[in-house]
Amino acid sequence: MFRPVTHHAHGPAGSRRFSCAVLCVCLCLTLPAAVAAPETGAAKAQPQKQIQKQARKVEMPRRGMSMKQVEKKFGKPIKVIPPTGPTSKARPPITRWVYDDYIVYFERNLVIHSAKPRDPEKFRKLKESATAKNTPDPDAHR
Repeated sequence: MFRPVTHHAHGPAGSRRFSCAVLCVCLCLTLPAAVAAPETGAAKAQPQKQIQKQARKVEMPRRGMSMKQVEKKFGKPIKVIPPTGPTSKARPPITRWVYDDYIVYFERNLVIHSAKPRDPEKFRKLKESATAKNTPDPDAHR
């Protein structure tokens, strides 16, 4: 009877070594091309986005700071928006302080959040209404 040959001249380990060697050669030939490829627009834009984010970073009050600490470190706000509606233990009073670039949210007298507004136009109107109220009216004394 005829029996097929089950072993190779180099044995099973020899064929695995050959496969690994071929794989390494292929990787060595393609890797330099991938590294030397020109940058895409997305790759170039990434550092610019990081620079822009860093430039837009504004120091804001941190969670847990008291109103006194915030006022001492960041100055008086442009506008104070008092809590509205009924308050209780389940619904504590939330006060908002408006600054030039951000809004600080307080629960009772502690910061719970500081954020840049999502809607710049709405924020601009809010700041304008605050400065209009703080500016004395020349006709008010007549």
